[in-house]
Amino acid sequence: MNKKCIGIIAVLFVVAAQWFSGGGIVRAAESTLADVMPQLSSDASFELTLRQVSLRKGVVTVQAIAENIAGDTQMLMFDFQDSYLIDLGTNKKYMPLKDEKGLTIAGPMFGESSGGYIKQSVDVGKKVIFWIKFPAPSDQVKEIDCFIPGFPPFESVPVQ
Repeated sequence: MNKKCIGIIAVLFVVAAQWFSGGGIVRAAESTLADVMPQLSSDASFELTLRQVSLRKGVVTVQAIAENIAGDTQMLMFDFQDSYLIDLGTNKKYMPLKDEKGLTIAGPMFGESSGGYIKQSVDVGKKVIFWIKFPAPSDQVKEIDCFIPGFPPFESVPVQ
């Protein structure tokens, strides 16, 4: 027998031993928010990290931290209404929640045009925290893709 066959037999032996000892097949650990890589803005001036993605009473709240990594003061600015979530299980897109005046439920809000927006000057190395609320795809959703204007998508984000 060659080494490759011996290796395959050894792996099968370990799996069978685990199975018959009542342990079943060992599954990979579920991903956590710490596993989601930060994203650079399209102009590479900000690094965006998801701080929290939570599900409560039919609402998903996304909380993010944008850090200025450029060499000078930068303006973080986008319309909250251009953010969205995608549930890949159903291939549905979820837009941010809005109040009775049509404003996106998000903050901090610096203006009301376009449903509300963030516009904040951020010094080098400083951070800004913002949040946006979305309708929950379902109470059973475990992962979503999250899109924030000016940044690549965050994919397979665990909802906690």
